[in-house]
Amino acid sequence: MKKLVLLTMAAFLLSTVVFLQAGFAQAAAQKPMAAQTGTGPHHRDIDPEIHQAMGALENAKRHLEGAQHDFGGHRVKAVEHVNQAIDELKEAMKWQKEHQE
Repeated sequence: MKKLVLLTMAAFLLSTVVFLQAGFAQAAAQKPMAAQTGTGPHHRDIDPEIHQAMGALENAKRHLEGAQHDFGGHRVKAVEHVNQAIDELKEAMKWQKEHQE
């Protein structure tokens, strides 16, 4: 049973990573910068794909933190990696705000 839960969790994480990578690649190919908003001529929205990725990572983190077992420390390590990915997305948003036209 533990192996099934671990395999399911690993498959979920892998599919999340693949989904995020595909989304980033598609976003980069289709729209290099998000559309302007009405808040000012030099303000641009943060790419909506980044917001979706952030939500997916936060959802994955909630699932990982809600797991009943630690799986030999691998669950905790996965949470650490998700936290690092969230931090990177925050840095990406900060960078975009600093480099808007």
